[in-house]
Amino acid sequence: KHIRFELIPHKQQHSIAGIGFNLSEKFNIVASGQPFDICFHLEINNFRGQSKLQLRIIDLKQSNHAVK
Repeated sequence: KHIRFELIPHKQQHSIAGIGFNLSEKFNIVASGQPFDICFHLEINNFRGQSKLQLRIIDLKQSNHAVK
């Protein structure tokens, strides 16, 4: 039911985790390798004693903009 992935912003080296609860129907958009637009909240994930920044995905859709 959920999707989890690592986002690497265009022309960047570092990634940030994203998680979308009840968004599994959007998996094909993420897996396509094409640009997509996301709406998210930035939050801290505390797991097993480690704190990391992550994106809580609210929704996503295929982008209408080309990457340059």
